[in-house]
Amino acid sequence: MKRHLKLLRLDSATALLGALIFAASPAVTSVAQTRLDIQPIDDQFTNEGDLLVVPITAQNVNASTFGGFVFDGLPSFVTAVDNGDGTASITINPLVGHGGIYQIVVSASDIELQQFDSEVFAVAVAFTGNVGFSSTVPVSLAFPSVPSTSELFFRPSGASAFQGTPLTQIADTLFEGTIPNGPETSRGVEYYVQFFDGEVFTTLPTVAPTTRPARLRYRFNLLEGIALERETYRMISVPAVLDNPDPILTLADDLETPNPRSWRVLRWATAEEVYDELPLLDAQFDPGVGFWMISATDAAISVGPGLSTDVETAQQLVLEAGWNQIGSPFAFPVAWSDIDPNRIVESPVAYNGIEYIYDQSVVSPWDGYFVYNPQGSTVLLPVPPVEAGSRGQKAARTPTA
Repeated sequence: MKRHLKLLRLDSATALLGALIFAASPAVTSVAQTRLDIQPIDDQFTNEGDLLVVPITAQNVNASTFGGFVFDGLPSFVTAVDNGDGTASITINPLVGHGGIYQIVVSASDIELQQFDSEVFAVAVAFTGNVGFSSTVPVSLAFPSVPSTSELFFRPSGASAFQGTPLTQIADTLFEGTIPNGPETSRGVEYYVQFFDGEVFTTLPTVAPTTRPARLRYRFNLLEGIALERETYRMISVPAVLDNPDPILTLADDLETPNPRSWRVLRWATAEEVYDELPLLDAQFDPGVGFWMISATDAAISVGPGLSTDVETAQQLVLEAGWNQIGSPFAFPVAWSDIDPNRIVESPVAYNGIEYIYDQSVVSPWDGYFVYNPQGSTVLLPVPPVEAGSRGQKAARTPTA
């Protein structure tokens, strides 16, 4: 006999979906068996233009009575294939315009034994906003819902505190939220959404949304972050991903062609223990890379166009044996104790225009630093996308230039 699923009261396991169960039937006798179990499905984070395949597996499947998988909430760029053997796959292939966050439900049933299981997860597709403009965030639920409250929470990338704004429901399963323009959007934005049905809160992403939220990167035309005092060396870095990171092209709109009597850009070559200088310098204005710069006159340097550095994962600092010039890859300060908690290398060394300042506890955006690696081989240090709260300074020895 075919049995139909019905929706019951919302609960913590299936918030906003309803508890999916089989209609009671006194004619059915329970049969002892290990319960059907869909393996947990993590929230998925991807980008417009990327392809992602998610495997689905159900355990304790009885091949003769397994009813197969059902997929709810699939947006147009997501396809699902049931292999018929207790496994399936979901292919996520978002294009430009598909950015947002989507709730998907995978369920499976054993018809004869009245066993049912489901997994709820989110697909967060990062997209690009524009500095100077507000951004609209699409939100999709798997089933129609009229929650008591629905909110979008957002913060500048790397920050700790979120601020909230109401979502607008535009269809049975579709909502929209607006992230307003602000001075810190150039560093990117992180967000999550929350629904409340009067009893239970549901979030997208579904797990730890405050520590692993969805994200937006922001496109900018120009960023102003480097101020030079005349005839004073400054260590610099660029905490963004430039469309063209070539230093000569980047600086062309603010300065004339490279001329050591007007301005200079140099970088310490660790292996050779010499300075490379424009126009022969191979290094580019990439996130996390430090340089020396000096100008014969006061100068305000802008860079762009480009994108905020991606905060989905930590950025790597590549430190060769010896002295290295580095910077914060993000447009916010990062605590050195978060970068090198095991003290594998020495603490950063800053320069204040007069002397070196040692044992820096924070690396700040737009500044450059020396870091000494005593290990005798290259060290990779991940820089977590978490903003620091303070800076410390203490004197010590001077690096050899």
